[in-house]
Amino acid sequence: SAGAMTAERRQQDAELMAERWQEDLRRVTADRDRLAKVLAEQENLCQQLRGEVRQVKEAAAEETSALHEKLSLREKEWREANVELLGKREGEWSQKVTLEKGKDKDRTALILRRKEKDLAVKEQQLSAARARIAELEQSSLVGGRASAAAGDCVLPPLLATPRARGS
Repeated sequence: SAGAMTAERRQQDAELMAERWQEDLRRVTADRDRLAKVLAEQENLCQQLRGEVRQVKEAAAEETSALHEKLSLREKEWREANVELLGKREGEWSQKVTLEKGKDKDRTALILRRKEKDLAVKEQQLSAARARIAELEQSSLVGGRASAAAGDCVLPPLLATPRARGS
């Protein structure tokens, strides 16, 4: 019977097709399971990498924070050192200015003392000269009458100057 053979052939074709479909299903299922396993491994790896990246970022942030803190402390130390150095330099400069003022004052006092000594010497010389002139005038008045008649020259009396009167 041709119909039975056709039916049997169809039955065999259907069984072959079912086996192929089952084989494809097993292959697709195995591929899906393998891909799911690879995907799960990759996701685990990504999570591990994210964790490592987060740790590295946190460590870098902590290190950056620590470095900023150290830098701030160092800047503060530098500023304090600069202020201290400026204070020291200002003190040295002030001392130098005070010393120079003292030297100027001493020089001025020395010059003043010299001038006072010179003035005292000049006043002594002037007093001695006045005394000598007065002496000469006296001697010329006494002997001058006799010598005036003889034609000797007589010195006029000194004019009284303010200096001569006060000193």
